[in-house]
Amino acid sequence: MSNIGTTLRSMGKTTEAERWWYQAVKLRPGYWDAVENLVGVLCATKTEGEEPRYKEALAVCEFVEKFFFKSDNIIKIPKQLPTHQLHRLLNLFYAKGNLKYALGDIQGAQKEYEKGLELAFGGIGLMAICNLIAYACRKNHPYDPRSIPLVLLQPDQAVRIFQIVFSSSAGILPGIVSLAQSPEHASAIQQANQTTSTLLLTLAKLFQDIMNPTSPALVAVAQTGHTPTLSTLLPLYYLSLALHPSPSTANNLGIILSNISGAVAASAVRMTDNALTGTMLAMQYYMYGLQLDPRHPHLFTNLGSLLKDMGHLNEAINMYEKAVEFNPRFDVALANLGNAIKDLGRVQDSVQWYRRAVEVNPNFVDAVCGLVNSLCGVCDWRGRGGVGNEASVDQYGTFFPATGDIHARSGWIGRVVEIVEKQLNDGSIWGAGILKSLATGESKTIGEKLVETIIQITRQDKAELWTRRLNFFQTSHKRKNEGGWMIRLIERIMRRLQRNWYIEMYGQQITTATHHGKKPILTVEEVQKYARPLIPSNLSVPPVPTVLPFHTFTYPLTARQVRLISHRNALRMSHAALTSSWVPQHVYPPPSPPSPRYRLGYVSSDFNNHPLSHLMQSCFGFHDKNRFEVFCYATTPTDHSPYRQKIEAESEHFIDVSTWSSQQIIEKIIQDGIHILVNLNGYTKGARNDIFAARPCPVQCSFMGFAGTLGGGWCDWIIADPIVCPPSMTSCQVWREKDHKGESDFEGDVDPEQEKDDFVYTEKFIYMPHSYFVNDHKQGFRDDHFLPDADPNILWQIEEEKRWSMRREVFPNLPDDVIIFANFNQLYKLEPGTFNLWLRILEKVPNAILWLLRFPPAGEQHLKRCALEWAGNQVAQRVIFTDVAPKHVHIHRGRVADIFLDTPECNAHTTAADILWSGTPIVTYPKYVHKMCSRVGASIALATGFGNEMVVSNEEEYEKRAIELAQSIRYTYETGPTGGVQRRGHGPLMDLRKRLFLSREQSRLFDTARWTHNLETGYIEAWRRWVTAEEFEDLIEPQASGHIWIKDPDDKVE
Repeated sequence: MSNIGTTLRSMGKTTEAERWWYQAVKLRPGYWDAVENLVGVLCATKTEGEEPRYKEALAVCEFVEKFFFKSDNIIKIPKQLPTHQLHRLLNLFYAKGNLKYALGDIQGAQKEYEKGLELAFGGIGLMAICNLIAYACRKNHPYDPRSIPLVLLQPDQAVRIFQIVFSSSAGILPGIVSLAQSPEHASAIQQANQTTSTLLLTLAKLFQDIMNPTSPALVAVAQTGHTPTLSTLLPLYYLSLALHPSPSTANNLGIILSNISGAVAASAVRMTDNALTGTMLAMQYYMYGLQLDPRHPHLFTNLGSLLKDMGHLNEAINMYEKAVEFNPRFDVALANLGNAIKDLGRVQDSVQWYRRAVEVNPNFVDAVCGLVNSLCGVCDWRGRGGVGNEASVDQYGTFFPATGDIHARSGWIGRVVEIVEKQLNDGSIWGAGILKSLATGESKTIGEKLVETIIQITRQDKAELWTRRLNFFQTSHKRKNEGGWMIRLIERIMRRLQRNWYIEMYGQQITTATHHGKKPILTVEEVQKYARPLIPSNLSVPPVPTVLPFHTFTYPLTARQVRLISHRNALRMSHAALTSSWVPQHVYPPPSPPSPRYRLGYVSSDFNNHPLSHLMQSCFGFHDKNRFEVFCYATTPTDHSPYRQKIEAESEHFIDVSTWSSQQIIEKIIQDGIHILVNLNGYTKGARNDIFAARPCPVQCSFMGFAGTLGGGWCDWIIADPIVCPPSMTSCQVWREKDHKGESDFEGDVDPEQEKDDFVYTEKFIYMPHSYFVNDHKQGFRDDHFLPDADPNILWQIEEEKRWSMRREVFPNLPDDVIIFANFNQLYKLEPGTFNLWLRILEKVPNAILWLLRFPPAGEQHLKRCALEWAGNQVAQRVIFTDVAPKHVHIHRGRVADIFLDTPECNAHTTAADILWSGTPIVTYPKYVHKMCSRVGASIALATGFGNEMVVSNEEEYEKRAIELAQSIRYTYETGPTGGVQRRGHGPLMDLRKRLFLSREQSRLFDTARWTHNLETGYIEAWRRWVTAEEFEDLIEPQASGHIWIKDPDDKVE
């Protein structure tokens, strides 16, 4: 009958074939050809639009299963099944699992796969197998069916796991031991091994999906509290690799192992005493896989990524090139190659690799985002499109003004915004169900233990509120990012515990007159009392958007999108740091009170020839040594520049920690007794944010390195000013003004995951007077003609002559009456709307040029093309490029420009201070209330005292102000004392320029010593609020403002 069905199927008579196969299966359920043919045809579709008949196929499988098994007890090979046909029965359970998965029954699918494995392993269940592996690898490992330890095996150990665990059967799969003695059954053994390996891999991938749920169905399974762990996942891969050595399986193992934290790896069971990290094991599996297939592109790609993460960029590029050689259409390898080449600074060269990746897979978000970032970096805007009420550029490079449609979205910049939205939404289900999981060795859930702890260490009268918050995550369908809420709560508990330790040791002493010899002693009691809550080992690494926090500066993103991109990166940093093996089980002990000096720690990778050092090089020496002891921790080696040498010489303690591990740096910070730790990197290259995420210090701040929120519980304060970061955009202010506090909010801390765009900063602020933007121009970049007691008119005449002379050097053929508009920013800060605005200004000021830098050089050709196509040759020929100059030349030649046109999307920062020091006015527009980077120019300009002449409130004012200033200038020529001709400028522009230049010695903007002493006031207040708990809204009644507002003692009180 089965053969008749097969014949009918070959004739295209599928319906008749089905009837014959049904009859065959009913008569003889063990007729496997009929079973498999019937299930196959039911799962297929006859015509377009027809749905597969999965339920009918599942019914067939269940009918066959009931023939062999009369109950759901432990499964063993049924007597009526010849052992050499075991693989056919295994295929039945594999098919059942797949069918249930397709029908949405994920737990049912898991059960079928596990039944098949139990059959293959002779009645041994999965949990028992995992424990057997642990026992075999470490003989003294106690057997506990309720707790399965993590086992880490090297490749050579994994492929021998059957010989190790099932040595009594010579490493044969227990379900087919009886076949081992018969050579004629070699094929059956091979087929059983192959099918078992497939079952293991399928179950492993299902476990991974449940551990990292991306659909409502998977989230529902994760919330049952029976989420798989690495301890049950890895054995599946080990066993599969042993049964069927596969390069793909080795690759999957490498990926999993590369994400295992140091703490998890250190506590794992091993066969040997070699303490290998997850990264080291991952590399071994990638290399093993390449032995199986020396041309496997995925292995080369992942090995390259591993090397890149280890800092071996050139070696990583070699691996990516190998992957592309063996598969020229492998999108991941192409995009990774683009990333690595871009990281070498070859932005234009990276474009070709991104383009190839996008051509292969237009939906590959890493490639799309990488391409957009590179194209923006060189101002190749063809196909950029636009988002919201902004100008757009089509694929041909044609410019289209803003339409007024705030919902408009087109081109590749529109695609990036769509990607951000999707990734943020998808990532919001991270950690679903984690709060319901049982705490290790406890009868209570993780959520219950955390809530119990926070109530105990804060206020008992908040018990009902915390219970309600926890219930929200256990019952509400509106909850977002359960894992993020848990991390935020853990970090809050850590801060409160550290403060409680301080109060127990020292009371509420803010300072003490003498050295305090009393220090925390780490007794067993203290370790238990101040034990930090541990992140569950089964909580996966948080997903982060492809768009990095730094890229939000120039992308058209909302406040919520900007906030969440930083927040998700902060969560990943917290997860990585707090699961590291070097972080102790307790919170770090607090320092003793200042006695009487406060100890400040500055951590940076930029204590070299870098804009940060150009700006801050004198600050560290300007600190009042009677009140402050300064420690600089340099995470990069010296470049022997004068900036590094000055900071080293003037800092009281300068420690080169460039070769130290994070653990060593933190231990040094603890040993130094740092009260206030300052992060000078944020989300920039070379950052060591894991140091801050481990929470070594009571007060932790962010300054200068990153112009935005860090979005994490490991940053308490941002040093800024109310112009650049309005209080209305801060979490603590929004929380104070909210009528209804959300169930996922904390006191003083609105949940970053909330849907609204009403705030962006999760930190509180130390608000500086004048401007937060420190600089060192007064100390480091004085002109040689500076005479403090000289007649201002004489100084101005000297400056005019120097300016005129330098103008002739830079532009020897430029006519005298030409106005020089300039912008010296990196070109990634420029977008089409601003460039078109500049072209309009040039069109209306025909005797003007626009001076830009080749920063990078590849941008010049694209901007010149845009200028020609958008404004015509008469304007385009007046866009002039020069090379980037060394710092000292750059600052002094800034005087050559007449007006500096700022980029509203992302302002000039260091460059704005450079320009104003030279006396050149800027025109700047603080475009976004939620983007710090778009408001820095206004902050700096206003601090000069003449900001109302340079800061505008919209694009129309920007254009008008630039044109008015340019048209206001006129020149006269006079005979000087020596008989030479001197050029004199007149009009509002020149008057503003003169005031900027002559006031700079007294300007608050350039008074670095004053700035430093004001900052010290902020540090002292931040420390006081930590000791007295005024910082913590959950401990005392909150103040009207959670921010620190510093008043300059010499400013007039208004």
